[in-house]
Amino acid sequence: MSGGGRLADRRDADAAVMTVLIGLVVVLIAIWIFAPSLTLMVPLVGLLGALTYAAVPALQARLIGLSHIHAPQAPAVAAGLNIAGFNGGIALGSLLGGVSLETIGLASTGWVGAFTVCLGIIWMLWQIRRPAFLDTRVKG
Repeated sequence: MSGGGRLADRRDADAAVMTVLIGLVVVLIAIWIFAPSLTLMVPLVGLLGALTYAAVPALQARLIGLSHIHAPQAPAVAAGLNIAGFNGGIALGSLLGGVSLETIGLASTGWVGAFTVCLGIIWMLWQIRRPAFLDTRVKG
């Protein structure tokens, strides 16, 4: 089991996802700052890979947990949507990375990635604070 899966088991899925996202912001900012240093880039890229790997089970646990609340009859659909979301994120990240690389330069990919993850953190905080946003069941 990955670090993200263990973290989701020890704490709740929201905390695990938030921990991974904050870790990603820190590492991406460090990549931006230390881009000229090959010595520092090697462990930073390793940390980036470990954190993105840890995000998968943490996000999966969060989504499956939400599906049990809001669509208990469809956890398989939720799991499939999670994979689709990852693939969409890979495509969007590739697009943003390519555009920033072409227009601003290689080091910009760090701060562009950190900014994008910050948007994800804001979105998740909004969802956590507004659970009615996720409730699609008919009341009554």
